[in-house]
Amino acid sequence: VDNKHVSTVGHSDRTRQIALAVGRALELSADEMLELELAALLHDVGRLALAPEALEWAGGTGANRYYASPSEPLHLVLTEAFLRGMKLPEYLNEAPEIALGHHERMDGAGIPRGKKAGEMPLAARILQVANMFDLLTSGRAPECNGKRMEDDEAAAALKGMAGKALDAKIVDKLVKGKLYQIEKRRFPRYEYETPLDVLVLGEGGAEGKGEQFETKALDLSEGGILFRSPKKLPDHALLKLKIVLPTEKLDALARVA
Repeated sequence: VDNKHVSTVGHSDRTRQIALAVGRALELSADEMLELELAALLHDVGRLALAPEALEWAGGTGANRYYASPSEPLHLVLTEAFLRGMKLPEYLNEAPEIALGHHERMDGAGIPRGKKAGEMPLAARILQVANMFDLLTSGRAPECNGKRMEDDEAAAALKGMAGKALDAKIVDKLVKGKLYQIEKRRFPRYEYETPLDVLVLGEGGAEGKGEQFETKALDLSEGGILFRSPKKLPDHALLKLKIVLPTEKLDALARVA
């Protein structure tokens, strides 16, 4: 999923880490923790069936922002189908249901089934909170208007959703214990608009007279780089990049995905 959808790189692993921190705080059993971990790590695996452009915001602001395609309900049911197709052992048999519920809400206004608080397993409610926290700090929640929140801002936003969208007890446990302070974000990200020089290499990496242009990296992490090109680049083309970060300049090779 990280390799295909650059805009969500690291999201699943960060969500897993936060969900497990909450699970430990709530003293879940070993089997429950395994179930929660599997569901958290694979909660977006249905995105593999979606084209990357399906996850781009097409317009609107705030809660009225919308995707280029109705991808949210679709990726949920695809994720559930994928997990059920794994023929999981009995002690993991709720993992598909947990993953399916990560966009449900306590008030029943969520997707895809509109389930209310009492109709969802505890692990699903934990996953909802962990998922939302990372969406807020990644700038991908509608409440962000495209701007990433700092951890304390995201914690305050979660408190505002408690009892409506999210389980109030789980939010309280996360915020008071600062359980969102995971050991290390696996894919560190840099601010948008990072200056970038691109040279398209020839066969075998030859520099030759390949196209060269300047642009800005819209998203940059260990998992990949997203930028706009003045025209379509050849599939799987090898690129030589010069990346200008605030503290250093980097040379890198990349392959067009």
